[in-house]
Amino acid sequence: MIDVFAGAICSTLSIAYSLSYAALIFSGPLEHQLSYGVAVTFLSAAVAGAIVALRSSLPFAVAGPDSSAVVIFAAMATTLVGRLIAQGSNELLEPVVIAMSLATALTGLLLCVLGFTRAGRAIRFVPYPVIGGFLGATGWLMVTGAIRVVTDQAPTLYNIDAFLNVSIAEKLAAADPDSTSALPGNAGLIALDLNVTPELAAEGTARDVVRAVQQARRDAGLAVSDRIRLTIGADRAVADAIRAHAGFVAAETLAVDLEVRPSAEVGGDPHPVADAAVTLALSRVPA
Repeated sequence: MIDVFAGAICSTLSIAYSLSYAALIFSGPLEHQLSYGVAVTFLSAAVAGAIVALRSSLPFAVAGPDSSAVVIFAAMATTLVGRLIAQGSNELLEPVVIAMSLATALTGLLLCVLGFTRAGRAIRFVPYPVIGGFLGATGWLMVTGAIRVVTDQAPTLYNIDAFLNVSIAEKLAAADPDSTSALPGNAGLIALDLNVTPELAAEGTARDVVRAVQQARRDAGLAVSDRIRLTIGADRAVADAIRAHAGFVAAETLAVDLEVRPSAEVGGDPHPVADAAVTLALSRVPA
């Protein structure tokens, strides 16, 4: 029972790692191929885990995705995709998968050679600063890659202030990538707040009413400069929005007199506004 529980935990972690690593590698121009990336990482993790479980001399060994290798794959994929795009190629997935497969095969061959020749102990001759630099670079690339996946923007020296600002970073992390964009030259970031407040909704309703009145003026054959007396039939939120922006509506429609009444008291054809409708009664003011 303990082995089953341990295996379930390891499987859950491998799935989480595979998903996050696939999102890191298949980002930017490759993000629309993320489904293939997830399939590749799942298949790779399953094959590696099965081989280690069946062939390892250590009965408790468990294999899973490695962050260091993923960082290298992500950097390689980014470089390769950049060159392919510069050459005008639209086929990006196949070259990236082939490059990762070749890199994996060559790495496995090298490790087999080291194992058969018992040369693995040569790792002790690698200077500690080199190992520390590799681990530091791995961590840095993991952090910047995660920021790029979350915000859809790569941190650079030009926009690092935006990521260091807590309020801006929170907005970027919570924003939909479709509402976040980089300025030319990565000089900054633009994040649009797409939440519609009651005030904005009321202003939008008032603008819809103005468009309806302008159409009614044209249908009545009025001249552009004609002044009018305007009565609007509206209920509830639409009526409140018109009253709140009465000055704007009157100025845009050249109404010298504006009155808002319940819809039942104003005849005429209904005009769709927002999620409701208004009725209009207007008359020309003699010059």
